[in-house]
Amino acid sequence: MTRFQDYAGWILIKRWDFLHFGLTGTSAFDPAKNDPLSRAVLGEHSLEDGIDGFLGLTWNQELTATIDRLESLDRSELRKQFSIKRLNEMEIYPGVTFSEELEGQLFASIMFDMEKLISAYRRMLRQGNHALTVIVG
Repeated sequence: MTRFQDYAGWILIKRWDFLHFGLTGTSAFDPAKNDPLSRAVLGEHSLEDGIDGFLGLTWNQELTATIDRLESLDRSELRKQFSIKRLNEMEIYPGVTFSEELEGQLFASIMFDMEKLISAYRRMLRQGNHALTVIVG
């Protein structure tokens, strides 16, 4: 059995919502219903019930499809859709206004986090583990 500490090295802290926005254009706290990219980030199954935040689960047998979904994304299309203006309007980070000059750097950061997520999912798949996503509001 793999201990939680084995995965503790990969924690996005406040960047879950940023990753979710970069892939879907929406906040993780207000995701579009049945959006496959949203589920890839937040988990295939929502377990939230009266908690302040989000709790999601992806069963091990669902990880292959989730990985495939993320790997098949057209990164150039995502880049075209990414908008600093929309990011600021949605207040993904309340009280923070991002400069348009940072757009390329921020998008690269999102792609880096997506690759880390894919890598973590691959490791969980190989080890027979499930993915639990916890986002505290």
